[in-house]
Amino acid sequence: MINEIVMNITNAIKKANEADVLWSVSLFFTCIDLISKDEFFVSFWEEEENWASVSFKDVVVGYVWRKHPLILVDSGYEDRIKLCLKEYQFISFIAVKSLYETELSIDDGILKDEIDLHFNKDAFSAEEFWFQTNSI
Repeated sequence: MINEIVMNITNAIKKANEADVLWSVSLFFTCIDLISKDEFFVSFWEEEENWASVSFKDVVVGYVWRKHPLILVDSGYEDRIKLCLKEYQFISFIAVKSLYETELSIDDGILKDEIDLHFNKDAFSAEEFWFQTNSI
C-alpha cells in the first residue's frame, strides 16, 4: 500500500555522502558495536553485505549502511539508537513508520555512480532501498 505522505531522502543521502569521516574503514564498526551494547542484535556479514541489520527482540528495526554514515530506522527505535550514537552527529538518520511501508522517495540521479536503483524512486520502502543497495 502506498503511503499518502512520501518523504524525500535525497538530502539525507547527500549529507551522508559528503561526511568527511573514516566511516567504512572504522567508524561503521564502532557504531554497530555501540548499538549492540543496548539490547539490540546487529548482524553484518563482512565481504557479503553493504548494510548491518539491527534487530530488537527478533524483529528488524533498522539498517546501518557501511558505505556511508546513514541509518534507516523504525521511528519507534530512532531515539534509542540516536542515544547509543550521540557522539556521532554526522550520521544521517532516516526514520520511517515501518521499514516495509512505501513512504520514501529519492531524486533521480542520486547514487547513480555507485548503484543502479531498480525500483520506483517516487515511492518505495526502506526495505526496498536496503535490498537494492545491499549487494557488494
